[in-house]
Amino acid sequence: MSKQSGNDSLITEKCKFPYSSGDLLVHHLPTSANEDQNQLSKFDIQLRNAWDKAMNLGYFRYTLDELQTKVLPGPAGYVAQRNLKRATQRRKPGSFFTVKQPFDGTRFNFNKINAKEILFELCPQHGLISQEHNDEESIPSRNLVIINVSPVEYCNILLVPAIEDCLPQAVTINGLQLAMEMLLLSSQRGFRIGFNSICGFASVNHLHFHAYCINYELPSEKWNGKPISGPCMELVDSPAKGFGFQYVNGDLRCFIKNIYRLTSLLHEKEIAHNIFITRGKPFQKNNISSDVVVRVLVWPRVSSLGAKDENVLSVAFCELAGHLIVKNESQFEIITDESISSLIHEISLPESEFKELRQNIQNLYSE
Repeated sequence: MSKQSGNDSLITEKCKFPYSSGDLLVHHLPTSANEDQNQLSKFDIQLRNAWDKAMNLGYFRYTLDELQTKVLPGPAGYVAQRNLKRATQRRKPGSFFTVKQPFDGTRFNFNKINAKEILFELCPQHGLISQEHNDEESIPSRNLVIINVSPVEYCNILLVPAIEDCLPQAVTINGLQLAMEMLLLSSQRGFRIGFNSICGFASVNHLHFHAYCINYELPSEKWNGKPISGPCMELVDSPAKGFGFQYVNGDLRCFIKNIYRLTSLLHEKEIAHNIFITRGKPFQKNNISSDVVVRVLVWPRVSSLGAKDENVLSVAFCELAGHLIVKNESQFEIITDESISSLIHEISLPESEFKELRQNIQNLYSE
């Protein structure tokens, strides 16, 4: 696919964030979501300064002043947040009918954003696992960090890998590497990253990952998992059937490749999916353990076709992880642990399809 220059303002020089593999805080895994702000990493400082400036200058569609948060009573411990403006003041989401929907430059994409929405360029100095495009065009494609103009939480940003390459919303190995490394550039336990596939409640068909800070422990940080094959585990406690990977140290690139093998399988089989990357407890240790790992959770799901209704609670990566974005006042008042678990369970693949997928995954990692 040829590159697209899009908005000329995207070609101008922006603030960059260069980093090397030595900057990845693999061994800095704080044990609490309520961080000591004196422990901010270089990445955290640059992100917060740039994001705060954009908010103070009015570049967002709304502020977070009216955000209200509560932890629902019950065994899951869901974190519900009332965010009414997200229903009425966000960009209109796209309408999709196939996971493999190709990129369409005539529809909204991130090459069309206002230059004010760009925070900085993420610049790894150690190279990426694989270069999807090896052409020698004069304008290199950049990995941009931009604001989410309709934020769900503090420091809500979008990572847009290779923005000018106009990639559809399907995980690439380079994009996955950038997302994983961006998490490891932060020293904050509450910094989380997510991905929604097409037909998995992605709003824009242009490759991007979400990230934001939320200083609450989420249910997905402590679910247990049982081994399936190789590094892949099946989630035990999630109300939606899914898979998990965990990382502490070792070969990061091998870890990323293993996750990519699963997401590629889902994409090829036209199975919508959601991904959540967070710090949390090991999958196979008692929940009172103080050990902390990086968890990558992947949920295959029933496809959501067409345009999503902004007035109801949509089950995307946030909700699957236990962070509920509630855009309706009455729903926020009556929401319960039981009702949410039931709603999330409904988007799981039927048991027969999940059983077949589990067998495919066993074969995938035994090759």
